[in-house]
Amino acid sequence: MRRALALMAVLPALWAAPQAPPASSDGAIEIEKIELLDVGMERVRLAVYPVVVPYQDAELAGITFFGLKLNDIPIFIPPVTETMRMQVGHRFQLRQPLQVSIYYRDLSSLGPLVQLVRSGKLHLEGNAVFEARLALLPSLLLRSRTARAPMKFSVEVPVTLPGNRLTQAAALQVLQLVEPGSRVARDKIVALIDSTESRQAIMEHYGKGLFFALARYSLVDHDGKRYPLQVSGIAFRVDARRVILPRELVEPWRFDSALVLQIKSKNLAVAEGSYELLLWPEGAQVAGSGGSLKTENAYSSLKNQFRIVTSGSNMSERLVATVTGKSATLISVLQRASQSNLALVEFPADAPGGGVAPAIDRRPEPNGYTSLVAFRFGAGAWTEKADPEILSLSAKLVDGRLILDDPIDASAWGSPLVSANGVVGILQDEKSGILFNAAADALKLGVMERKP
Repeated sequence: MRRALALMAVLPALWAAPQAPPASSDGAIEIEKIELLDVGMERVRLAVYPVVVPYQDAELAGITFFGLKLNDIPIFIPPVTETMRMQVGHRFQLRQPLQVSIYYRDLSSLGPLVQLVRSGKLHLEGNAVFEARLALLPSLLLRSRTARAPMKFSVEVPVTLPGNRLTQAAALQVLQLVEPGSRVARDKIVALIDSTESRQAIMEHYGKGLFFALARYSLVDHDGKRYPLQVSGIAFRVDARRVILPRELVEPWRFDSALVLQIKSKNLAVAEGSYELLLWPEGAQVAGSGGSLKTENAYSSLKNQFRIVTSGSNMSERLVATVTGKSATLISVLQRASQSNLALVEFPADAPGGGVAPAIDRRPEPNGYTSLVAFRFGAGAWTEKADPEILSLSAKLVDGRLILDDPIDASAWGSPLVSANGVVGILQDEKSGILFNAAADALKLGVMERKP
């Protein structure tokens, strides 16, 4: 199931995760070491070795990092998706180190990288969200298929320079050759998302048209007991009155095999009138300090403030599932990575929030993109304000879809994928996005004027 939004007030503390930078090294996550793998003509590659220290026994389902800065350079680390059985008092290393690539095109200055190589030390700070896998019944009670625990961290870490492959002098020489302003760097730059001016331009053209989207609904069992669930994601403006979002935010129970099975077996049903879609424009206050939602700042489907239109596609996959482990049932689940996972919100007048209709890139690069911009709202689950984080991704074009080089967590699903020429795609799952041309055809958007 898509990661559901569960407020801290209703979640058990799976980790005693501090909400401020830890004063000692006994936090839930530690960075054991960082290796400088290589310095190339386009990017620097690093390997990060985290160690997880749980405070309760649990099955780790994943770790999501956001708001990361390495020597004040904003970086993106793909989410950890491996599953581990955690035991109290033990330190657990991930099977593979986390790969971090810093591209020169994304930097206004290479000074922080030069300092990293010279000093052999770096400062890493940011946020991590741990997820523990839950069975269906506990997940209904907690309103989420996973229990999540966030933490902040801020650590000084030595950098290992592998002498047999790279010397400090050689690394510094490469960095001097590609200093931004030189021809090598200038020819590669697509968007300088590290500079204040560039971030402001990206936000003005694309970020201000974003919405933090939250779908909430209830399931009911034979005894009439209700189980409220919530799912979050991103919606974005495509013209003055219309907003695109994932259909999974409109019918989330049709994208989750466990829920489809329970509903088909008549163990659970979607409670009539329980569904509500809430949209907070960029910059709006989403929740208070105690985690309570500020629905007065959102636009609501229950208030008939907009109309929802889904794509006419119902691409699905047929699965054989079982409730008891004895009898099998054939179920049909809508495909997340398809034209089926698209919906349109139409406002009676101009859509709220800022921004303008975005530029559209209708000519996808056949070889893919080394630099795409995407967005996400913090960890998705505990965002107090609809303040989007800007991400830099890369993707290949495979069979008419954009396949990401690194996976992305669910808080970015629904985000526009922006190239140098405009919106070229929409993120639909952890590893791919649909081309905007295909989405426009599925939703019958018609021809949209490309803005400069």
